[in-house]
Amino acid sequence: MAQRQTKPKTPVRPTNPDQPKEPLSVVGIGVCLASLRALQQLIEGLGEDLPAAYIVAVRQQDGLTPQTVVEAISSQTKLPVRLAQDGERLEAGHVHVGGGDQVITITDGHIGVRKPHKRTESGGTVDSLLISLAAHAQDRSIAVILTGLGSEGTAGVSATKEYGGLSIAQSIDGEYEAAEHGAATPAGIVDLLLPVEHIPAQIALYIRGLETIGRTADDQLITDHVSSQLTDIAGTLRTVTGNDFHGYKTNTFLRRVQRRMQVVQSPKIEDYAALLKMTGTRCTTCSRTCSSE
Repeated sequence: MAQRQTKPKTPVRPTNPDQPKEPLSVVGIGVCLASLRALQQLIEGLGEDLPAAYIVAVRQQDGLTPQTVVEAISSQTKLPVRLAQDGERLEAGHVHVGGGDQVITITDGHIGVRKPHKRTESGGTVDSLLISLAAHAQDRSIAVILTGLGSEGTAGVSATKEYGGLSIAQSIDGEYEAAEHGAATPAGIVDLLLPVEHIPAQIALYIRGLETIGRTADDQLITDHVSSQLTDIAGTLRTVTGNDFHGYKTNTFLRRVQRRMQVVQSPKIEDYAALLKMTGTRCTTCSRTCSSE
């Protein structure tokens, strides 16, 4: 049988200390034995130039070890892939793999690896990662849930949405899958439910969108149309959630609204304003995003 040709690793490029660094997005991926092949497809499709670190959490009690995952995906990408180490700093363009019989978390840009607390952490490897990741990266957190995890990842997805990040679940049955499981599984509450081959492009789209939003100047002129839509959105949020954003600086409020527009793939602000009026849940999420900084 012919052996798969291993892609050469990309050499580590020296950094210029005088060049300002873009904020780092962090992609947390939940995987189990049933979704290992899907993970290989996902990793193979990831771009090499995104300002993002990738962390794979392997579900506990599934017979799949982090070392097996490292070996399975290393040949699928030019990105460096390695086992997560306690205290290691997150780096753009690197894939860290952890979990199994250990808990993996993110704190202040560093990876934490430890044994679970027996009484409070029985299982939940994926949720532990995603919850800590959301608190750390906030709107730059991206949670990806691959198939086979059941309800695991639901708490992590909820945290990601609360902090204004993007949540994606792998879809096999599409809309039927979301309707069937509802809020009991991640598939019922994620922002996007997609076939695995479409997930890398959405990750890139979201991160690139954040870069564009981050470059919006505080003194940038805003058209009367956009200003009117922002007033409309602020009014909807106040009516539905009770939170009043009319006192925010216009550019600050615009940037935070744009982040949610990126998540729900609504490129026009008037369409997003109309969407908020239709869905109370989206109002709550948008309100949390706009209040998170």
